[in-house]
Amino acid sequence: MIKKPFVSIIIVNFNSGAMLGNCLTTLERQLYKNFEVILVDNGSTDGSLAYVGERPYPVMVLELGENRGFAVANNRGAEKARADSIIFLNTDAFPQNIWLSIMVQAVEKYPHVSAFTSHQVSFYDQNILDGTGDIYATNGRAWRRDYGAILVDGITKDDEVFGFCAAAAFIQKDIFLKLGGFDEDYFCYFEDVDFSLRLRLAGHTCMHIAKAVVFHIGSATSGGADSDFSIHYGYRNLVWTYFKSMPLGLLLKYLPGHLFLNCRHLRDYTMQNRFSVIFRSKVAALLGLPKILLFKRPKVQRTIKISSRELEKKLVTDPV
Repeated sequence: MIKKPFVSIIIVNFNSGAMLGNCLTTLERQLYKNFEVILVDNGSTDGSLAYVGERPYPVMVLELGENRGFAVANNRGAEKARADSIIFLNTDAFPQNIWLSIMVQAVEKYPHVSAFTSHQVSFYDQNILDGTGDIYATNGRAWRRDYGAILVDGITKDDEVFGFCAAAAFIQKDIFLKLGGFDEDYFCYFEDVDFSLRLRLAGHTCMHIAKAVVFHIGSATSGGADSDFSIHYGYRNLVWTYFKSMPLGLLLKYLPGHLFLNCRHLRDYTMQNRFSVIFRSKVAALLGLPKILLFKRPKVQRTIKISSRELEKKLVTDPV
């Protein structure tokens, strides 16, 4: 009998309430049983850890004592993982019972692929897609492919995609750790895009698995995708990713587009009477650039194994 691969599922919790219990219960229903859960708690104060309870699978609870962010928590979980393969799963992502089986089969079916992203469906309207992986544009903007599309109009077959959405993603542990994991200075938001870009630069591939379905709420513990919190970290980290990882030739070629994108952010949120939020985000991005350029960029550039032309073929032009 062929031994089924062991998988470590990393879940980051921060005041997730009953969502955490619901997420853990969906894992009980998985047809594939050879896994462990590493639950990393970012100093929750809502009593949500009580939802862990007794589970039919091993659960390791790692309490950080304070909110150290999504990136740090996932990295600590990955370091504790006993399996060679790790899955990132958000507390507001609820997989179908065949999800883990499909993910493990994908690893066997596509041995040349290093990372896999789920087929995300909106929790609130299961006729609407929440995303089929991440797209990265030449100007540094990123978005979830098929986000908001009617289910039947989205990608329905396994296919290559630029990067994974960390709400429900599968990656080989050694590759994740070798590339430095998520950037812990990001705190949260855009850390999966940043890692996917570094993954690509190192010559690895990501695939969307069409039958690996999860129902996703999205930004459930951060006040929503358009909250001040999300805007601050998301738009700050977008800038850091661009200057940290884009190869020099592409950075110079598309820098005008990146600068225009940032101006557009300032304009759009000013028109919404939210200038102070986006302004603070961009100031924080600028203040962090010396560290990015002097210390982080050289490290990333040393890992590059593909040509700028190869990377450019994987990027898209921002349609907005």
